[in-house]
Amino acid sequence: MIDIGRTLYHTLAWNPVASVAGGLLFGYGMAMAGNCGFGALVRAGDGDIRSILIVVVLGIATYATLAGPLAPLRAFIFPQTEQAGRSGISEGLSSITSLDPTWLAAALGLLLIVTGMRHPQVRTSALTVTCAAGVGMSVMLSFLGTTQIAEYSMDAVLVEGPSYTAPVGRSILYLMTATGTAPSFSVGLVFGTLAGAVAGSLWRRSFRWEACDDPRELGRQLGGAILMGVGGVIAMGCTIGQGLTATALLAWSGPVTLLSIGAGAWVGLQRLLMPGDL
Repeated sequence: MIDIGRTLYHTLAWNPVASVAGGLLFGYGMAMAGNCGFGALVRAGDGDIRSILIVVVLGIATYATLAGPLAPLRAFIFPQTEQAGRSGISEGLSSITSLDPTWLAAALGLLLIVTGMRHPQVRTSALTVTCAAGVGMSVMLSFLGTTQIAEYSMDAVLVEGPSYTAPVGRSILYLMTATGTAPSFSVGLVFGTLAGAVAGSLWRRSFRWEACDDPRELGRQLGGAILMGVGGVIAMGCTIGQGLTATALLAWSGPVTLLSIGAGAWVGLQRLLMPGDL
């Protein structure tokens, strides 16, 4: 029911260097900013003014790298080329085992579920399991909905799932030029996430305005937001766009980018924990 072949992760050839380099940049920036794009949106919904600034700077840096002055340099260093047909993890395993890619994908999904349920704090919390399933369903429903709309609109709408790098930039662009553009799935995703975060904080009665008392800390966070914007475009996704959405499609870029983000974040955290930075 989902046309995986129309998604960005399967129409463009995978560039391993871009996944690693972009993931490292994004992860380091995430450590400096204290949040990824999704996390910053959620914190902004709690009334954190610092996170609002991080979201804005992230969006501007994203579009500067995607279609702005940094775009030619990015395209030269990390060129993107189209590919014919799907080429992902399940297809790779299928060529080795001669098993159907769909059954391999189902087996991998079941393995991940079993692995997650082995954790006692997950297994004993119905709320955790329900919310985790809701996150997974949101990815599937996003692809399902955009597939249906793409078919009826003759590909005027892209088949896509949740991501919080380029969509943040598109949302800022839509706010400035709404009369000349139509709201896309990306714009709805960002505003929907922000609205959900506000609703959740009001329901928990945790909403309160927070500002940054340390200019040095704010400067580090905004610098991290710039690195996240640049790295997210190079890697074609963030912790959600690659780590969750692309991995759900079993694209090679998903787990590789996620591991690179983790490595970059580890380096960033070590930098923050140095005695001179306490």
